[in-house]
Amino acid sequence: MDYNNNLEEALLSKKEPVEDKKVYNNLDINLKEWNDDIEDLLKCWAVVNHNSSSIVGPIVKGYPAFVTDPERSQCAEVAHYGFEDIENPKEFDREKWLQRISMFHWKLSELRDGTCWRHMREFVQ
Repeated sequence: MDYNNNLEEALLSKKEPVEDKKVYNNLDINLKEWNDDIEDLLKCWAVVNHNSSSIVGPIVKGYPAFVTDPERSQCAEVAHYGFEDIENPKEFDREKWLQRISMFHWKLSELRDGTCWRHMREFVQ
């Protein structure tokens, strides 16, 4: 879903998420299944993720990020590893990370038209 082009449609078409209340390190946390729910992102202070690529979008948009598996997260260099700074998160210089991560994410049209392969084959021997 392209949130930048049609925010209202994204909000109206959202599915009701499944909520689950957890306590982690003495913090009450409401967990939700992610269902392309932009409304939660618009109201959030920060994003928390284990190590999947679903955190890339919020980091690109400037949200503070917290990862629980920094050794395997592609976002570790621009994310916090613990929750002690969640009220006052550090800002990371994302420029080099953005350049690197942009080479991992391709639009479906770029996959179809060969743009991705033309770029990748330079690195294949």
